[in-house]
Amino acid sequence: VAEGIVGKTSFNAIHREGVIKVDCFPLKDDAFNAAEFARRKRVTLGDFDTVIVSREDLIIAKLLWARESRSAVRLGDVRNLLAGDIDDVYVNDWVARLGLEGVLASARQ
Repeated sequence: VAEGIVGKTSFNAIHREGVIKVDCFPLKDDAFNAAEFARRKRVTLGDFDTVIVSREDLIIAKLLWARESRSAVRLGDVRNLLAGDIDDVYVNDWVARLGLEGVLASARQ
């Protein structure tokens, strides 16, 4: 956890008894991550309150991760997320700002 926070890299928290894995992403110092953090959603899961990333920001993050690898899994994740109700204007704005048009086109194939 400490290495992830200091290095601003992702890490996992795992509850072994409940077999629950949570992906944690420390806040980075860029415009997209600031917007992503500002748009986070508060949710309650049973008796547990937390915040999660919005669907739109998850799409953009997965596109960023897939930019280098063109991972079929990540592109499939994006395809599935695009099938839901999303703010297309927001997603398309960030896709253009981050130069992700080609990755998004691959995800839509």
